Amino acid sequence: FEGQQPGHQGFRITAQEVRKLSAQEPAQQVVFPYLNGIDLLTGNASKQQTYVIDFGEMNLLEASAYPNILGIIRDRVLPTWENNARTEGAETGKRTGEHQNRFQTWWLLKRRRKELILLLSTLSRFIVCARVTKRPIFSFLDSSIHPDSSLTCFAFQDDYSFGILQSHAHWLWFITKCSKLKSDYRYTPPSVFDTFS
Repeated sequence: FEGQQPGHQGFRITAQEVRKLSAQEPAQQVVFPYLNGIDLLTGNASKQQTYVIDFGEMNLLEASAYPNILGIIRDRVLPTWENNARTEGAETGKRTGEHQNRFQTWWLLKRRRKELILLLSTLSRFIVCARVTKRPIFSFLDSSIHPDSSLTCFAFQDDYSFGILQSHAHWLWFITKCSKLKSDYRYTPPSVFDTFS
């Protein structure tokens, strides 16, 4: 799976903001630890954890039960998405389009990856690697962490699967089948994982 794509930096918040929000409302229901590929490879998450606001599939009325958290999205995301929708409408002369549709649900992530999040909720941990890297480094993440779209996610919690993914055979298959972004390898599940058996 590919991880979540919020679509706007405004969905990401700091640990300090989470502490403040948690004192006001039950933030743990819609705010989750978040990890991207750079933080995975550099270890930055252990120094400064990032979080993501994820209202799941809530409608606006349901999301309004978290007024302070929704206010962050209203202040940081809504103006940009409203402007993008207006610009798209002016350019295309249409009332629907990618930006106009997104504006209709401005409080929700651009690509939530519902299937991935549901599957992860059944596991205690899962495996990830950065999608673009010089060499894939696989790591287990706790299933409470929401992965960014810069991570390829494997819904395995067992050591055996981890060993296969980290194996020399998988490495050789990876460099043979993957695409490249500049000089870095790009882990693409259809061409690498789906053909590896």
